[in-house]
Amino acid sequence: MGLLGGKTIVVSSTVYNMAGDEATRPDYLKNTIFGAVMSPHNPYLGEAIAYNLLNGPGMNQRQFYKWCVRQNYPGLPTFSVTSETSVDPTVVAGEIPTPGSPAGLVISMQSANLVSGSYEHIVEKYVLDNHPDRYDTAYVTSYDKITNDITIQWASPPGGSTVISAGTYDVTKSYIVAEYYHYLPASVGSLVTGGTTVGVLTKPSTTGYGLDASVNTGVVNYPMTFDTRVVTVYTGSEPPTLPVDTDVTTPDSDNPGFDGLDETWSKITYDGGDGNTEETISTEHFLEISEYRQIYSTTTTVSVVVNENTPVAGQTETITTTRIGEHIRPIYDWRIDTQPTTLLKMEGGVELFSYEIGTGNATLDALFATVSTTAEEAEYFPFLPIRINNNSITNTEYDDITGSGLYEKTNRAYRRASGGGQRFSRLVTEVEENPDINDIDYAFIHFGVSLNVIEPACRKYMYTWLKNASAHQTTSSSYMTGYSSLVATYLAEVADLNDWIFDQGLSSRPRYGDARPPTPLLASPEVTSVTLRPADEQCDHADQRTNFVNITETTGTGTLTNTETGLLAVAGEIWWTEGVDLEWEVVSGVYPNAITRNFKIERVHLGWQVDATNWKSLECWGLVHKNFVYGGEAVKLHAKEAINEVDPSGFIIPLHYNTMKDLGLKDSTQMATANTNIVFNSYEIVKQKWYQGFIGMLIIFIVMIVVTVIFAPAGGGVGILGANAAIGAAMGLTGTAAILAGAIVNALVAVAISQIISAGATAIFGAKWGAIIAAVVNLAITMGVAGGFDISSLSELATVENLLKFTSAIANGYEGYTQGAIAEIGAKMEDNLEEFNERMDKISKMLVELRGNSGLMFDPLKLTDSVRGNDASSSNGGYVTETLDVFIHRTTMTGSDIVDINLALINDFADLSLELPS
Repeated sequence: MGLLGGKTIVVSSTVYNMAGDEATRPDYLKNTIFGAVMSPHNPYLGEAIAYNLLNGPGMNQRQFYKWCVRQNYPGLPTFSVTSETSVDPTVVAGEIPTPGSPAGLVISMQSANLVSGSYEHIVEKYVLDNHPDRYDTAYVTSYDKITNDITIQWASPPGGSTVISAGTYDVTKSYIVAEYYHYLPASVGSLVTGGTTVGVLTKPSTTGYGLDASVNTGVVNYPMTFDTRVVTVYTGSEPPTLPVDTDVTTPDSDNPGFDGLDETWSKITYDGGDGNTEETISTEHFLEISEYRQIYSTTTTVSVVVNENTPVAGQTETITTTRIGEHIRPIYDWRIDTQPTTLLKMEGGVELFSYEIGTGNATLDALFATVSTTAEEAEYFPFLPIRINNNSITNTEYDDITGSGLYEKTNRAYRRASGGGQRFSRLVTEVEENPDINDIDYAFIHFGVSLNVIEPACRKYMYTWLKNASAHQTTSSSYMTGYSSLVATYLAEVADLNDWIFDQGLSSRPRYGDARPPTPLLASPEVTSVTLRPADEQCDHADQRTNFVNITETTGTGTLTNTETGLLAVAGEIWWTEGVDLEWEVVSGVYPNAITRNFKIERVHLGWQVDATNWKSLECWGLVHKNFVYGGEAVKLHAKEAINEVDPSGFIIPLHYNTMKDLGLKDSTQMATANTNIVFNSYEIVKQKWYQGFIGMLIIFIVMIVVTVIFAPAGGGVGILGANAAIGAAMGLTGTAAILAGAIVNALVAVAISQIISAGATAIFGAKWGAIIAAVVNLAITMGVAGGFDISSLSELATVENLLKFTSAIANGYEGYTQGAIAEIGAKMEDNLEEFNERMDKISKMLVELRGNSGLMFDPLKLTDSVRGNDASSSNGGYVTETLDVFIHRTTMTGSDIVDINLALINDFADLSLELPS
């Protein structure tokens, strides 16, 4: 069943934040300050903060967006805001044509709604028109965008499938869809003549009937003959003497006339209704009575005291008259005829009305409007496709030679987004190697924050975006109060109708036979919809829509309670609170296909304790996200469901350039560490957490480059053994002491690991080459290796490509010679690269189990760097501090030296790991 119970193919959307577990993400500003304080180069805090923010991930993301605009990247979305005004079923009823035959048809509305993106109404109309017997059966539908066909898979029996054309359907269009039927106010059935009762002496009862007609049938004379006997008797006292009694019989006759009468009486009895339509059955009873006279033979006697004290006082005269022979009497013939009447008789069954918005009906077009927007409001970050229609973006149809060139454009965009020229091909390869890849039809990178994000900077962005979006809504702050009242009235009318339906089942019930109450109707709420969808057909599968009924901001003074913690909020905290929803039911269709559908408008609040004495809050009604996985088939997420998800929610607030700028450099930079997501859209529900293995670590590392969490000479690394507080607690400490102790232990362990690299280089190349390696590491940090020397950056830093990059970046004068040496040993490098990656993968997988993160990342090499160099007094983070001797040796490294370093880190890893730091 379509809108009344059918369903489309089950679709699924899975979202992974490319920064991994939110609990282990770094605090950018904290790391900047801590790294600057701990650095032996004594940079000024203000200079370190300014440098890192201006060169951090927030600024990189802004530059990335501007680059996409300049390049007209295909994944840039179009931005539109539409407003759905309240769809009043009575208004829609006036636009639905009514057939001329039979005459007198009246429309009865069941429901009316505005539908965006869905094609279900096309299917349902087809079923109603062609297979009404399957209307209440289950079926599944799917839409093929390429052929513009809809396939209906029928349940068994009958089974099989039917393919129909989708006509002018388009996922970007909106439709008014109404359910209704026509009825006749009254339909009179045939008259049923009853049996006639003749010659009864008693008139039938007319109780409950009303006299409709009384007609005289004309005078009839009735001639009769009879004998009349008169007996007179006297009684009383004496004297005088009593008169003589008499007894006289006389023959007699009569010829009276009588005006006959025909009466018609009627009454209506109620025979009940089905309770699901307005249709009821009644029977009208017509009682017809004919009255006339009959002659019959009998004897009647009447005794009358004629005169008392006659002829004298004390005497009584009694006269008795007896009639012997023919008499006349009234007599009746009657019968009851019946005629059924169907009130509000349904004609033709349930029908579906569908109107495409914008096709000429001014009344219906007015129910949906596109809100005008500015160019600045449309500045949303692009979608980067990875899989399209169950094919990898590496397919030839997307390459530069035979295809559209989308792959190379996306490859360049990804390098820009990564801030470090990361390889898009590596990400695509890891995605394609997943065993469930065939279930994933579409995959793309989406910049934005999930509704259930914890990071305060992301929640600030979310608050700002929602508030800005509310400027487009047509509803006011009092709208929900009024609509709640409409719902309450509607529910009361539904209860009244249900009570009437119940009473129709038993004639003894008080409302049996009463007129059916009108069908309750509720206009749908006004909805504002924000849609992001690339105009380029190659990327238009990324169709994201955010709907809401009303968003209202409230401000106040004082301190609120953070409902997520149960404690009084502190300055800067932002939290979600679940409110009481507005819910109701709608009975749609008619018996035997009537179903009940549940509707609700969710209510959530986003609170923000701005400072110690001021707060503000957004009350959000009907906040819903729709990810259109395929044409017309969407994953729909309500706000409460998204907030309560454990994994990153698919309800993503998209990244908007100007809103990110409004957030400020500090918060936008921190937000940039966690606002890059991969969205996997599929028919099957695929929720394997790829990032829990090394494949995931690779993706996380790439994102660490994407967000460029860099700290130049002022920055840090990562805690190896876990969260500082947890380590300190294991040592028996609590509070601040535990955190400090944990930080020291993490730093010492990190020192030991850093010494492995330094010791390895010294053991192979001597003390001077060991110093060169330390200088290269320092240069790497200066150039922006993500997170210092965590396990991921170690694996990336130790590649041939990056070591060459670090060397050639400074040794400009020696570039030609170095490139020549690289060419000679290129073949050998390729042979060793695969083995190197395999070994590092295994090492990374084991070491990742020891990782932890307090949100503070510190590079312990800064504590052990004894090379103060030729500019040790400088506080400028742009300089590399090293001795002239180290400089000369470093800039004269050859390609073979670099290869030897890479191989030594592999071949001698065990020995180097066992060596304690000096």
